[in-house]
Amino acid sequence: FCQHVTSNMTRYSGLLLNLFYNLIGHRSKRQTLIVFICFYAAIRTYFTNKRKIKELQQMKKIKIKDAPLITFTGGGVLGFYYQGICAYLRDNFDLENGVRFAGISAGSTAAASLAARLPT
Repeated sequence: FCQHVTSNMTRYSGLLLNLFYNLIGHRSKRQTLIVFICFYAAIRTYFTNKRKIKELQQMKKIKIKDAPLITFTGGGVLGFYYQGICAYLRDNFDLENGVRFAGISAGSTAAASLAARLPT
């Protein structure tokens, strides 16, 4: 019965009538308690889900800049190679207009040198 109540949240009116019919009928205290617990679980689940949906709708979407991103991976010895790439990019491309840079490990030094406009 509990699974039926929590899985079909849209039929609360019919379930509520059925619940009270079962409560009014000649049931034992144990059966009445089980019905109350299932009803409480169903109501709590319904309002928890409703609150979560409302919170998700109110969340603001993150706007990502519509700018090119240049990334460098890690790789130890590749750091020297990346510095050559940085020199080539700086000499042949306009990197002043909102270009983003990212890197990890050895690539982070290359990305930082491009972002800080350091000479190579």
